[in-house]
Amino acid sequence: MLSALTLGLPMAAHAQSHAIDPKAPNGWQMLDSLPTYNKLPCTARMGGAEINVNLSLNNDGIPFLVLARPDWRDLRGDAVAKVSVDGAAADDQPVTMIGNLVLALVRDPALVQKLRGGRSVAWTLPIGRFEGRIDGFDGALTAVTACIVKRDGRGI
Repeated sequence: MLSALTLGLPMAAHAQSHAIDPKAPNGWQMLDSLPTYNKLPCTARMGGAEINVNLSLNNDGIPFLVLARPDWRDLRGDAVAKVSVDGAAADDQPVTMIGNLVLALVRDPALVQKLRGGRSVAWTLPIGRFEGRIDGFDGALTAVTACIVKRDGRGI
């Protein structure tokens, strides 16, 4: 699935999606297809002015976030980001930077809870501070989980 993302392709132009909450058309979108990926991606996406946030789950059911900006280039390496939800005190979050992406496996249940109830998140990375919308994260996480159960025929 990351192959389409790592190409730096604008997701809106190359992926098919639908609104998770039809009453919030500018909210989270569930990706229905991705180029070069023949399975249902089970990934939700929230576009933003500073960063785009993609949400999926790994095989163990842990939330996996992919942050992207079209102007990021040649990012590489592991780092610890500071993550602040709705302006609260920041939590440390390990990230991996690849190309124009920042990958974060959110293992901390307390941070997942903050994200579930949050409206915005600020990421302080070695390359700067970036804010993104996450309102409706709880619904997006529920939709991603349901998609994986439907696609794989198993619970998480």
